[in-house]
Amino acid sequence: MKEYNLSQFGNFFRATELSLIHKLSQIAKNNKAKIYLTGGFLRDRLINALNNQDSIALDFDFVVEGMKATSLAQIIAETVSGNFVLLDDEFDTARVILKDSLQLDLAGPKTDDNTLNSRQADALKRDFSINAIIWDPDRPDLLIDFTNGVDDLKEKRLRVIDDTAFTDDPLRMLRAFRLSCQLGFHITPETIELIKLHALKINAVAIERINHEMFLIMNYFDSHKTIKKLADTGLLELIYPDLKSTRTVPANSYHHLNLFDHSLETYRQVEVNFASLEKYYQNRLLEPLTYNLSHLASTKLAGLLHDIGKPATWVIQENGRHSFYKHDSLGAKMVNEMGIEQKWPNHLIKYLVNLVKWHLRPGSLYANDAEPSQKAINRFYTSVGDHTPGLILLSLADLGATCGEGFKEEARGELRENLHRLLNGYSAFTEKQKYLRPLLDGNAIIGLLSIEPGPIVGSLISELKEAQTNGEILKVSEAKAFIEDLYKKKYSSQPN
Repeated sequence: MKEYNLSQFGNFFRATELSLIHKLSQIAKNNKAKIYLTGGFLRDRLINALNNQDSIALDFDFVVEGMKATSLAQIIAETVSGNFVLLDDEFDTARVILKDSLQLDLAGPKTDDNTLNSRQADALKRDFSINAIIWDPDRPDLLIDFTNGVDDLKEKRLRVIDDTAFTDDPLRMLRAFRLSCQLGFHITPETIELIKLHALKINAVAIERINHEMFLIMNYFDSHKTIKKLADTGLLELIYPDLKSTRTVPANSYHHLNLFDHSLETYRQVEVNFASLEKYYQNRLLEPLTYNLSHLASTKLAGLLHDIGKPATWVIQENGRHSFYKHDSLGAKMVNEMGIEQKWPNHLIKYLVNLVKWHLRPGSLYANDAEPSQKAINRFYTSVGDHTPGLILLSLADLGATCGEGFKEEARGELRENLHRLLNGYSAFTEKQKYLRPLLDGNAIIGLLSIEPGPIVGSLISELKEAQTNGEILKVSEAKAFIEDLYKKKYSSQPN
């Protein structure tokens, strides 16, 4: 055990934090219990102190002695007018959310072992040394370190405390990579070997907990290094089993990497190409898609999964060329099934399905060295809609990960420029759409054609809007003639 004088780490606590902690400590004592700080709060505050940085605490991690942590959390919530959230009754963990959004996480000791000092026993059952440092409000001048966590913080080292850490909770394997990505720490070789040894145990973890850690990783910039390390330990394919078959597809004339490595490289290229986008599109992609995942992070996941339909569609033709006919549509179907199994939010499933289904579409606009018409470009913007920035970023990433000898750099460079031009035209298109006044609405079309409401009316409105966008129709009279002619040629024989 090591003890550190708190004064050597500067002004460790803010006055408001100390006031809150002492208030909570008194509430515990009034109920014949004790609390002490450990975990992420102390870890992050020490990191900032060691790097001469300042930080504001957003949450506190307390261990409760003398009574159930969930019971004390309820009492604290009532006393300080906070909201009580039960996290896990079996593992005796709860959260109190204060009015200023501060979170207090309370947990019972991780062990009932009375052969050691109870706090030492608890520290030794935690996940990583940097999360096992202790501060006791009754000994306010000291930090207590049973696991050399302070030394590991100084060396930016992530080290598992005990061989049983990953068997006690296999999610800790993912947490190791998430913390490594979050903090910029290296995982010790011994810890990596233990993860490889126990990787299969990740299958026993609830998918919601896995999603939480994976999404946190993907939200970080420069997370491609972490995804690569997950792949090296075997965890990535255990979490996303459809990636496994991509290892069977070798490099070819267009692809300098085998399909599995191409998928990893596409993930990396999403991050690389993001930096080349105009600020407007960067900001759009940083907006949340779901409550815990940005559009950018979701596009990285699409990059990882965009070619999972290739192994099942792989054909080597007589001329030696590799083809993957309709791998995009099959991949979209597989992603949809994966999303349901993984219990992903519906918004995320829809986004991933569309990006995988359409990932060839931006490049196909420029096939055969032909410049697409403005009408074709507008049709692309209309059909892809809000997913346009993510889809074009995915296309740029896929291009960056495709460097085979059969795909000359001149052609690659030209396509890259075209994709940037395609993206940069989207904002002007959407701005124009805001002020485009419909010449005919649904009721007017129903009256004009004497038809019943139905999907045909919606299709006619869409095609009229496209014609307006392209400047082909400017007047109501022209719109009526367009609708009558279009209905006669395309829809009159269909049931409404």
